[in-house]
Amino acid sequence: MKLKTSLITTIGISLFSTIVLGSLPTQQVKANTSNQQPTTDVSDNTDLNTQNTSQNNNEDSNSSSTDTISNTADSQKSINNSTSQQTQTTIQSATVTNAANTSTTTNSDDTQSATISFTDTGNSDGSVIDKTGSTYTLSGSYKVGTKITDLLPSDFTRAYTVNNPDTEIEAGTDKYNLSVTGKSLTMKVQGFNNPDNYEAPDLISPSYTVSNYGKKVNLIYTNGNPSLYSPSNTANGYTLTKLVDKNGNDLPTADGDSLIFTFDMPDISTTNPSGGYFIRAIYDTPINQDLNVKYLDDEGNTLFTKTINKYKDGNDIMTGDVISDPSSIMDFDTDNYTYWKTNDLPYTVTGSNNVDIYLLLNNLNYTIVNYIDKSTGKIIYTDKLRGDVGNTISIKDIQSIQPSYHMVDNAGDYTVKKDNETLNLNVSDELVLNITQKVNGNIIFDAPVSNKLVKDILLSDSNNVTSFQYGMSKDILIPLDLSQVPGISLDQVINLLTAAGASNFVIDYGTNESISLTVSYQDSTGKEISSFTLSNSSNDDLDAVQSIKDNLPNNYTIVDENNLYTVKDGKIVVQVKTNSDNNTGSGSGSGSGDSDNNTGDKEAIEETLGTHPNLSSINIYDDNGNSTGSTVAPNTDWRTDEKMILNGKTYYRIATNQWVNANDIYVYYNNPSYVRTYSDSYKLLVNSQDQAITNRGLAAGSDWVSDRYAYFNDQKYYRVATNEWISASDAFEYQPIDQVVQTTSNAQLFDDKGNVVRTISSLSLKADKIATINGTKMYRVATNEWLPITDIQE
Repeated sequence: MKLKTSLITTIGISLFSTIVLGSLPTQQVKANTSNQQPTTDVSDNTDLNTQNTSQNNNEDSNSSSTDTISNTADSQKSINNSTSQQTQTTIQSATVTNAANTSTTTNSDDTQSATISFTDTGNSDGSVIDKTGSTYTLSGSYKVGTKITDLLPSDFTRAYTVNNPDTEIEAGTDKYNLSVTGKSLTMKVQGFNNPDNYEAPDLISPSYTVSNYGKKVNLIYTNGNPSLYSPSNTANGYTLTKLVDKNGNDLPTADGDSLIFTFDMPDISTTNPSGGYFIRAIYDTPINQDLNVKYLDDEGNTLFTKTINKYKDGNDIMTGDVISDPSSIMDFDTDNYTYWKTNDLPYTVTGSNNVDIYLLLNNLNYTIVNYIDKSTGKIIYTDKLRGDVGNTISIKDIQSIQPSYHMVDNAGDYTVKKDNETLNLNVSDELVLNITQKVNGNIIFDAPVSNKLVKDILLSDSNNVTSFQYGMSKDILIPLDLSQVPGISLDQVINLLTAAGASNFVIDYGTNESISLTVSYQDSTGKEISSFTLSNSSNDDLDAVQSIKDNLPNNYTIVDENNLYTVKDGKIVVQVKTNSDNNTGSGSGSGSGDSDNNTGDKEAIEETLGTHPNLSSINIYDDNGNSTGSTVAPNTDWRTDEKMILNGKTYYRIATNQWVNANDIYVYYNNPSYVRTYSDSYKLLVNSQDQAITNRGLAAGSDWVSDRYAYFNDQKYYRVATNEWISASDAFEYQPIDQVVQTTSNAQLFDDKGNVVRTISSLSLKADKIATINGTKMYRVATNEWLPITDIQE
């Protein structure tokens, strides 16, 4: 068997080192190494190398064997300590030959330095590239005999098949080139308009199989291939900006709308790499757009349409522009038209753009109708209705414009009184709801409440609800599985359904235990006066409302029976006040500021005060009745805990050593409710000082929302606007419903004053209101016809 030259050379030098030089001490070896002579010129290397190799090995040796000598540990020790000039020259020649030939060397532990490159048979230029766009190679020192496939990273062998898999690292061979063929892969393209948000793509292609890694793939749709949203190669009006990997990193292998899939590109799933790839297409380069501007009159009729691609200042309209100023896009004849409104601004320009602009006709008269939020005083919508003086116009109900609101002032027909007239109508988003709360199927609370206070009266949250029903009336309820609306609190569910028209709710918090709730009576400061435990150990319905009234602490009354309680810290909290005389408790309009009593007597009370809105300011007095120089604003609300009569005047305390005069305030009670004026005549209004309002009144048979009531000169009044009150003798409370009732035979119908209107046979009638008239609960079945509950079949 013929031995390799390199092996013979290695054996020869090892013997020489052991026999001739092996006894030299280590210290001397180091000294001689540091004093080694300079390397000879390259021109002398050939003869010297040949001569010395022949002497040491008795046969010819190539430059690789010479490199092996220079890098063998035992040989190096012998060479450094040799006194032979010939040996020294040999070492110098070996070093020069290694540098000149740049060949790799095999160490005594059988390693080989090598560079490994690859040829991709499926790629036109034959190279394999990585995700940086660079030609992929491997370089390093490898153990001789190692299969090159064992040196490749796992993602490489997942992507490529090595066509010559048995190739090994050989001693003396420093360059290798492997033939590889790319495997197939699956991919999808996701399109994004917002490159900062990869949570939800705007567009997504179907899955597509790419024939092999390393192949350039054109992502424009052709013959079923995945598409970057052809044919215009745009998404929502934006052009393709770039392709990125699933993490949003740029892909150097991408060129416009094509790219090369590399073996080390991030795949869909790190736990399932075979799943394929998501390539993200970022569309955030805006393109020019057309904008269709439709001009309509106040009744919604199309006047004309114009298509523009530039703003009035000459700049192009581009995708992504936000148009806030209508004047930047308007173009119409101002002699014939006046701009009124647009419902579309601010408008973001996308791929398809339409904006409607409403104009008023200059040759017509318009009545301006402002819808004003009663609680804030802000205009929430303005309508303009055409009609000359004497014409009848139809005022829209606010619910047809903003469904969450309802009318406080009357809508409907109106006779125009003057040119360019302005009407201000109060509206409100406050409603009275009927909420029945049960525990284990037993009724605990069944009372009306304002939709503004829902959160404060719920006994528990949605996690404990076993049954939930809603509807427009108590008799027609729809079940709702709250697990279908996760992440929404119980009060939010009720408010959403209220906005959709529901006003009745039945909630069961189901439990296997009997009910035990603490009821805490508290004054306005939160101090507990007394408490008791509300329970139904017999598992029967529990009349909590009556129990609360029955267990009132002595000498106290409930502040607001229409908003009986709130839930706080797991307790049923009922606010109470001390009993006081009728004048103070009923809240007379004048406030009884003067009195013959000069004693300075003080009385503990619990009342709610409102300062008169038409006063410029309200003075504050100290404990001695002297003005402090400070004031409080008109039309503000206060809690008072003490009443004082001093020097013939009555004061109410609103803070420590701060009092207001009874002449400057009125006492009121919170009472969110619907009220309806009696149908017999037009109704007059008063302000909070019981002064008649001469320029406004309420139509007969009109509906209103009230938030409170007060007593002026011992007469009960409902507040229907900021400083407008209607007498309880001119209006009555009701509850809206949506219910069909079946009458008995020979049922009688009454008007809202309790007078018999007519008798009817057995009929099915739709009812929209419930009210108590002359002490009897009645259903409204026509404009002013009410059916007693006693004439309704079960």
